[in-house]
Amino acid sequence: MKTTKMLKSLAILMLGTFLSLNAYSQQNFIPGYVVTTKGDTLHGQIDYRNWDKNPDKITFRQEGKTTSTTYSPLEIRSFEANDEVYVSAVVKSSVSSRKAGNLGDETELKTAIDTTFLQTLIQGDKSLYYLKNRRGIENFYIGRNGQYDLLVYNVYKSNKENKVRINKRYVGQLVLYFNTAPSVRQQIQRTDYSKTSLKNLFLAYYKQSSTAPKFQKKKDKGSVEYGIVAGATISTVKFGGNDMVYLTSADISPSVNPTGGLFLDFILPRSQGKWSIYNELNYNSYQLSTDYNGYYHDIYYTEQINAEFAFSYLSLNNMVRFRYPVKSCYLYINAGFSNGIIIDETNHKTDVGRFETTESKGLDDIKKHDVGYIGGIGMQYHHFSLDARYKRTGGFSPYVTLSSPLSQYYFLLGYRF
Repeated sequence: MKTTKMLKSLAILMLGTFLSLNAYSQQNFIPGYVVTTKGDTLHGQIDYRNWDKNPDKITFRQEGKTTSTTYSPLEIRSFEANDEVYVSAVVKSSVSSRKAGNLGDETELKTAIDTTFLQTLIQGDKSLYYLKNRRGIENFYIGRNGQYDLLVYNVYKSNKENKVRINKRYVGQLVLYFNTAPSVRQQIQRTDYSKTSLKNLFLAYYKQSSTAPKFQKKKDKGSVEYGIVAGATISTVKFGGNDMVYLTSADISPSVNPTGGLFLDFILPRSQGKWSIYNELNYNSYQLSTDYNGYYHDIYYTEQINAEFAFSYLSLNNMVRFRYPVKSCYLYINAGFSNGIIIDETNHKTDVGRFETTESKGLDDIKKHDVGYIGGIGMQYHHFSLDARYKRTGGFSPYVTLSSPLSQYYFLLGYRF
């Protein structure tokens, strides 16, 4: 159909535009500051990358300037962006693998010198820092007199006993570090070499201390956005099979109908706000009619068969969404699944024969639950959004001998509260 081809072309054009803009916008400048080697604080924007491994350089654009500067750990003291504070450091970091298949047999930890930015987890009179180095190995450090001491943790394989052993020297280091706080000594023995466990230990110290931490990295729990959508759908059904020729031979026009719904968008943590799980409760509907002329039964000539169907659905759409900032807008693409339940239906057939006219159901049975896939692209500007989506489901026929695939194009305007 011309309408379907036009909509497919429009969707391809919008997807191409999204990919092109994404290719030219691979920067993510957000508010932040750097502290120079002289101790001056410069405010501006930092190209924040939600680093999985600690960065060894950053790009900074000072307020009032259009050009950017790249800094290494030797050129600044520290920087802050997105509630994350990083300090410049030259430290030892582990090069000993902790993966079961790659364990060494050395009891002592093998290290290398890294010039990097350490992430500050807790800062105060007792401070904790974190480094995931280029090898993907996690390292933790305690602050002592302006220096950063590596907490030693090593997993190795004892060839003599053919067993995996663990060197927990960090436990003794922590006992010495917290020697003025005997109340946390028992907790030290239970502390694992992990972010959560070590942070809990430091927070326990500050809970019994007369001082408070100057900085504490907040746990990124993500966020939730909610709102409404409204717009229109264009729906097409194409029957297939060798049964019910009055349906399979029909040329059915697209159905244009209003649609609307409510949504909850769960923004995932540690994703720069780019990845989310989008959930939408949606009302949608469509109708179709067929006209058939010819033989319906071998011994009974039917002049005309008219069938009318109309369905209203309450659908739950669950999609994974990726969005990317482009200046003051977000472009996004999403895909997932749709589950719909019929809440209202019309199912009617009229047989106009040579001798009589009969009324009956268009189909003896209707599939009440419709499942399919859904995907699309869109743009968000502040509270408003525009969406173009395509949904494909099995349709309303429950019969193996009659397929009724439903294709729906959605065009939606949304508002986030």
